[in-house]
Parts: sequence; C-alpha cells; structure tokens
Amino acid sequence: INEIAQSDECGVPGALVSWLGRLEDAQAYGCLPFWHQADNLNDLAADANEANSAWWLYKWYADMEGQRVKITTDDKYSGLYGVSTIDNKQKKATTLFGLGSEDGDAKVILKDLDQTDTFSAAKKVHVKIDAAYFKGFNSASEPETVLEGAVALTDGDLVIEMKDMFRSTGYRL
Repeated sequence: INEIAQSDECGVPGALVSWLGRLEDAQAYGCLPFWHQADNLNDLAADANEANSAWWLYKWYADMEGQRVKITTDDKYSGLYGVSTIDNKQKKATTLFGLGSEDGDAKVILKDLDQTDTFSAAKKVHVKIDAAYFKGFNSASEPETVLEGAVALTDGDLVIEMKDMFRSTGYRL
C-alpha cells in the first residue's frame, strides 16, 4: 500500500503505531507518504538523520521477533491499537501501542499470558513500558521509561492501567 497515514500523522508515533497494527492485520506492506521536507526519511528522522520519536517507534517495530499475537479492541481506527509478538526463544513479549484520536486513559491486557510457553504458570512478570513522546520533526532523545517492575498476573492476564496517555505518543511494553 503506497502512502499510508494522513499528513498530520507522519512522524507521530501514536498515530503510526495504529497504522502498523492495521498493516499487520491485513498482512500487507505499506509506505509512508512524502508530505513534508526532503531528506528526513518521510518524517522518521530529523537534523542530519538524527532520530526523532517516530524513528524510535520504527526501531522497536524492526526489533520485534517471534510469533505475532492477535490484537482485539473495540475501535482499531480511533481507539487504542497496536501490534504484539511473543518470542519463545528470547522469553519475552513485546507490544507496541498508542491511542487513536484523543488523550486519556487505557487498559492494556495481555490475555492468558500464563498459558504461553514463555510465561507458563507465571504468577508475576517483569514489565517495562517505554514512551516515545512526539517532539515534532525535531530530534528526540531516547524514549523515556514510564513503568518498570514486577507485576502480578490477574487470572493469568497481564493488566496494565495506563493513565494520562498522549495520543501522539507511541508506547512499547
């Protein structure tokens, strides 16, 4: 698919993660449009190829390995959405997510995590959530860790309550 994303979504990790999820669902390839200035990798880089916040989202996406896990949501076009994998070799799960249309709170649930090979019979898991905050088309420092520590599973599910999320931010769990 040529030219995914609207002009105001380019370079915005929170919007782009939804596009990544949709493309994965469709098992399709997609290209970012060329809406803005030249020589910035279609808004994935800034100032002489320095990373911006969207670059970090795409790096996280490129680093994902393992089996893709189905995402379910009430509204994948304007609500919380993303892409998720579980990697039995590295013994980890990775989920990229963001809000669709407005800032707010969200509940992220990895269902039946204790029934996977990687987390078989687990009662607690180590969780780290990083945020790639949208900083315009300017370079951005490394993402910020917003949560890290051991989290108890609830009936085998990992349940994370995210508060005060920005729709422009991409998150990695």
